[in-house]
Amino acid sequence: MPSLASAYFPGAPVTGLAGILAYSPLHLAWAGGEAVFLFFVLSGLVLALPSTRGEIDWARYYPSRLIRLYLPVIGAIAFIALTIIIVSRNGVSASQWLEVHPKQYTPAGMIADATLVDGVSGTVTPL
Repeated sequence: MPSLASAYFPGAPVTGLAGILAYSPLHLAWAGGEAVFLFFVLSGLVLALPSTRGEIDWARYYPSRLIRLYLPVIGAIAFIALTIIIVSRNGVSASQWLEVHPKQYTPAGMIADATLVDGVSGTVTPL
């Protein structure tokens, strides 16, 4: 909803019901960023517990973990690159959300997104 999303963009006034929902404890109903942090903490705990008991075969764990994590990343990069090629973002003003994303996907951005080591390009939102 544009009225609720405007709370996340600078310069956009947030008033009325949208302001109450965005700047009150009711915001917890859709606190996506906070939920992601909680998910990472719990996932780290679940992944660390077996290693404290010596139950992990590290030679099998790392390759399977890399495949499980990087295969969706490579798929997302390919999907966004194809989407940008097929649907041009130049001259389109569909939403504030679309406006804050890069209009082109550079090779340097793809490498940054594929490695996930030194930050991401911002082109693929979930990354």
